Amino acid sequence: MNNSNPASGNLRGRLLIIGVAVLTFGPFILAWYMAKHPEWVGSTTNYGELIAPPRPIDLADLTVAPSMGDFPLAELKHRWVLAQLAPAGRCEAPAKTLCTAANRYGCA
Repeated sequence: MNNSNPASGNLRGRLLIIGVAVLTFGPFILAWYMAKHPEWVGSTTNYGELIAPPRPIDLADLTVAPSMGDFPLAELKHRWVLAQLAPAGRCEAPAKTLCTAANRYGCA
């Protein structure tokens, strides 16, 4: 014979639904509230860090890693580019790792 109280089952179900609702909507409500009160977040910036002073690179001096195939470097002119500079002949593995990471995180 089962001696459990049906009221305790209802309470447990309600608490479960409330918990799921808090976990689902809580982050959205918190983000909205923090957007309305930016002074709570503090002063943050996300401007990146550039090379100072900037150094122009001549496209004729660059070579493409063999894994990239026949890539026209002229397409990069007047565009922001994440460049990995390495001595000639020793950049294949680091370049492949960087490209894989950039594709994985949606940067490329």
